[in-house]
Amino acid sequence: MYPPRGEIDCKDKSSPIVIANLIKAREVGISVTENSSPMICDNLICSKDWGVFSEQPSGGSIVNNTIIGGGGWGGGIHCDRSQGLCLIRNNIVTGYNIGIAQQQSSLDVNHNNVWQNETNFTNCPPEVGDTSWGENTNGTPCDSFYNIIQNPLFCNPDSGDHFLAENSPCVGAGQNSLGNPVDIGAFGVGCPPIGITREEATEFPRNFSLSPNFPNPFNPVTEIRYALPKNCQVRLEVYNILGQRVATLVDDKQQAGYKLAIWEATGMASGIYFYRLQAGAFNQARKMILLR
Repeated sequence: MYPPRGEIDCKDKSSPIVIANLIKAREVGISVTENSSPMICDNLICSKDWGVFSEQPSGGSIVNNTIIGGGGWGGGIHCDRSQGLCLIRNNIVTGYNIGIAQQQSSLDVNHNNVWQNETNFTNCPPEVGDTSWGENTNGTPCDSFYNIIQNPLFCNPDSGDHFLAENSPCVGAGQNSLGNPVDIGAFGVGCPPIGITREEATEFPRNFSLSPNFPNPFNPVTEIRYALPKNCQVRLEVYNILGQRVATLVDDKQQAGYKLAIWEATGMASGIYFYRLQAGAFNQARKMILLR
């Protein structure tokens, strides 16, 4: 017996892009059926039983999601009778009966953090999950596919904050399609190191960073976090899809530290916007969606 449809249901040979959603589900977050091949990325999925349940997909990818279970009987990522290769990369999966499972499927499972599930991997090759293989570039024990089994060190999960602490083992432990290091999970660094004494903690971030806004999509308020390793001139701006500046959130010299800016988009049209951080020589932009 398979679970019912998810809060987001991909079916009928579709190839949707499911990106940057906050999904709270009683049973199933995202379901994939009927030879669909979705791209599922940058989502926060909180569900009781199943995070992503995929039955007879034609392929697809599940990349850079944070998938949080509620202690139900299902799994974080389940792929059953795939008709093509399914890529599972850079995900955090925690709190399920089974973390990542396959049944008669072809999966490429790499650079994930699968933590505190009753069983972390099921029906995967024996080397998947064997973290005695070696260490990743962070010095964290990993298997031969660079999967890790570590506390992700969320900033404040009890209040729904699933950004990563600066000392999270997920920071820089993933890999993008170009082979460059990225963070595992849907969110970047959002707070100083945790789980260590105040004396051991570094006072400032080690690197410049611009995190994904949260929530995303949003209506009408969203938070934008960024990190400054040194004092510098900072400019944080918002642009519409035409490249026109619609808001300046920060234009000032700021001290080093972890920063938070709020954009209230009251009066703005629904659609895609971009926010850009310029801090000293650092320059990065990200996409966000205003959905009314």
